[in-house]
Amino acid sequence: MTYESLLVILEMWYRLHYKKSIGSQLTPEQKQSVIMRISDLTLERAIWMDHKTDYRKQFPELTPYITNGVPLTGLYLTAIMKEIFQELHPENAKQIGIFQGGL
Repeated sequence: MTYESLLVILEMWYRLHYKKSIGSQLTPEQKQSVIMRISDLTLERAIWMDHKTDYRKQFPELTPYITNGVPLTGLYLTAIMKEIFQELHPENAKQIGIFQGGL
């Protein structure tokens, strides 16, 4: 298995976890806030490649739904951003296509 394949599998798991455990717990306002803050981070650096930084402190509304000991990494945040974008803008997400799966 290649490193890229591992990243795709991890992202799929993070997206599934968001759908099953996180998304229904957040209000539309929280989702909008989260997606904007993640977007701002992606403008600063390639957070999807960051597997060491734990962003829990920057996203306290997500922390209760992340398993203890599991860091809220940049890849995790990117997966969450994609899922929220699909929820809030389904037609745009469909047109873009990148959000249907993978990085």
